[in-house]
Amino acid sequence: MPVTEDPDRQIVLAVQQGTGRGYFEKLLDRYQDRVYQFCFRFIGNEEDAADCCQEIFIKLYQRIGQFSFKSKFSTWLYRIMINTCQDVLKSKSYKYRQRSVGIDQPEEESRGIQVPANGSSDPELALHHKEIQACFQKALLKLKEMQRIVLIMRDVEGRSYEEIAQATRLKTGTVRSTLARARYSMAEQLKIFRDGL
Repeated sequence: MPVTEDPDRQIVLAVQQGTGRGYFEKLLDRYQDRVYQFCFRFIGNEEDAADCCQEIFIKLYQRIGQFSFKSKFSTWLYRIMINTCQDVLKSKSYKYRQRSVGIDQPEEESRGIQVPANGSSDPELALHHKEIQACFQKALLKLKEMQRIVLIMRDVEGRSYEEIAQATRLKTGTVRSTLARARYSMAEQLKIFRDGL
């Protein structure tokens, strides 16, 4: 999609020019859930994902004047999301919490990974669906960082290979091979989890 067709262009221009009140809030409304879901899938912890999400929007507010429309706004935002999530994983406080809590412990009533609803009001099926969500998230967290990023963007969020390449600064061929390795690793991990159920 050419940059001129960016659906966020007018809102971003309005924010940059300060020509209207509430335009930044429109961006927040449009992207808040997507940003949180990406953070949770990448980090695997609700508290850290919420903190990361807040930090991303602070950076967005501070840097939006620098956005030059050389890519789609969403692609530029993904770069901020990726860098911020990677910074969180490198932080000492995150590593300490993961050692003290344990990364494999399930979160209570997680609103993170969203596997499509099972369409049934049967409590047993609902429990099984929740187990699938937990297994998927655990498998996702075992991937290497770039594999996780590419798999989330392509298979969970449906981003194009070109947008992923721009956001990650990888070549399209590298995106495809990274995705293939990520899918293989996920399949192996999910087989292990399935056999353990």
